[in-house]
Amino acid sequence: MRLAIAVAALLTASQALALTDKEIDQWITSMPKLDQWMEQHPNVAPEQTMQPGQGLKEVYQQGINALKSAGLYSQFNSQVMQYGFNSVEHWAEVSTDISMAMLALENDEPEGARAQIQQQLAQLQQLRSSNAMPAEQLDSMEQLLKSSLQILAEADQVPTDVLEMVKRRKDDIESIME
Repeated sequence: MRLAIAVAALLTASQALALTDKEIDQWITSMPKLDQWMEQHPNVAPEQTMQPGQGLKEVYQQGINALKSAGLYSQFNSQVMQYGFNSVEHWAEVSTDISMAMLALENDEPEGARAQIQQQLAQLQQLRSSNAMPAEQLDSMEQLLKSSLQILAEADQVPTDVLEMVKRRKDDIESIME
């Protein structure tokens, strides 16, 4: 599941968000089995972290490349096709659209991700003032948080119709993403 969430969360919102209710249903139905498949192949889903300046699309592409390098792309492609997706890339796009919409919905909450990240940035500034951590470590953490804010800004661009579709299935989606 970590790969699915990391990959989904890390694709940019610049893709055309043409999500359908059918694709949401397919995604919800497929994720328990696909998550199980990914857990059985942990070498394909290493713990991935965003690098400063890296977009969501690059991280998702890393996951697809890892499948190809491990010789498991065809097997995973067969898995996603069983649930009605055209390809791994189609599944990745749907996962991205859903994740970006979920981020956008979370941003609307008072204690959403944006508020939490801004609070963490303020804490980093306090740490910087106190010299409690090496500057290089603080710089890296700050860059990562700023990259996260960029992703949230992209999530703000999710079309209203996509937000409404995802909002109707929010409880089901959240249970999968946990």
